[in-house]
Amino acid sequence: MKEKQRKIMGLIISFVMIITIMPQTIWASDAGSREDAVKWAYAQEGKFLDYDKVYGAQCV
Repeated sequence: MKEKQRKIMGLIISFVMIITIMPQTIWASDAGSREDAVKWAYAQEGKFLDYDKVYGAQCV
């Protein structure tokens, strides 16, 4: 009987530890419109961007 109680208590403690360790952050984002994406793309025109820092700047 004591062995069964120990197993149950171990499971309960494990469950509580897992729940408390998991982050509870709620992420919210605002999706931009198609027009915002097009404006951004046009704003990047003519810029030199070096995203990977290996092969040098890429023309947009």
